[in-house]
Amino acid sequence: MEDDLMEEPRVRRQGRLAARRLLAFIGAIFLGLLLFSSGVLMGIKMERKRSAALKGASPLQVEVEGALKEAKSASQKVEEGKVPLTFYETLTKEEKEPKVTEEKGEKGKAAPKEAKKGEEAREVKPPLRDLYFVQVASFRQKANAQSLMGRLKEKGYEVRIVQVTLGKGKKWWRVKVGGFAERGEAERVKGALEKEGFKGIKVTKGL
Repeated sequence: MEDDLMEEPRVRRQGRLAARRLLAFIGAIFLGLLLFSSGVLMGIKMERKRSAALKGASPLQVEVEGALKEAKSASQKVEEGKVPLTFYETLTKEEKEPKVTEEKGEKGKAAPKEAKKGEEAREVKPPLRDLYFVQVASFRQKANAQSLMGRLKEKGYEVRIVQVTLGKGKKWWRVKVGGFAERGEAERVKGALEKEGFKGIKVTKGL
């Protein structure tokens, strides 16, 4: 009887101890799950911030992408057969004076249109030999000269093609802008063309 009375408190203590251990185990599991969930949420937030940072391009990236686009555009123009602004074929030096022939317009008329009746007479320009011209380029192929001429006309320049026959019958087609009564005017146009990307251009007197 006494043994039974002593055994009962011992069983109760063991039961309470087991219950405490169980509660501690459950609390540890809950804490672990909470820490794991917090880590997952933190990782998701960091990944979103990283993705947002990658979407925003830096100034250097924008500059590089712009340069790549310009290079691609330039290569496409070359493939389409357009003559680059910086393209220039250098004339070979010859001792003899070349034979110059001015290309006529589309309708075969080189002279300007006559003034309409009733209009005031316009100031007569001096002879071509006394005018100044800006020689933009010289080509061995006439088609290249015509292509450049069209591009310059679109920019508002007065352009003409001059055929030159050098020694041994070699023909060149020079693209010239002008003419100008004063050399200073031709020099200003030359500077403007150089800013647009043309290289190797020069001012000449006469055709």
